[in-house]
Amino acid sequence: MASKTERSVFLYMDPAGAKADEQCGTCYFWVHGDRCVIHRPKDKITRSMSCCYYLYGQAQTGVYPKSLTTPRESGLVDREVRCENCKWFGRESSQCGLFTKLNKLLPDVFKLDTEVDSRGCCNAQEPRSADQARHQRLSAELL
Repeated sequence: MASKTERSVFLYMDPAGAKADEQCGTCYFWVHGDRCVIHRPKDKITRSMSCCYYLYGQAQTGVYPKSLTTPRESGLVDREVRCENCKWFGRESSQCGLFTKLNKLLPDVFKLDTEVDSRGCCNAQEPRSADQARHQRLSAELL
């Protein structure tokens, strides 16, 4: 019997540091001046973006984009990709609803650890609806 698929297939990452947010501004590949080492020179990559090649580290200086990938190929998005901003994140239990659902629907295929860090992220992240996001922002402001 083949081994079951674990959550690493989704590139799940716990937060790299207390201030890391898995956005381009804290990525090793990001270049000051809104560029990225692995993207094309014509691609404007801002601090608030994120892609599947995120690697926590110090932003680069004195290097130039290498055209190794395109925004489409890398999954580049301009939104906060942490679990706490994902429609699948369980607010009370810190469980990933997608991982839980896949485990239940396809138990012969998946054995996914469903416990996630609210500041973690993965490439299956989906933004919550605008209403949910607005509610979270208002709640955070009131705290």
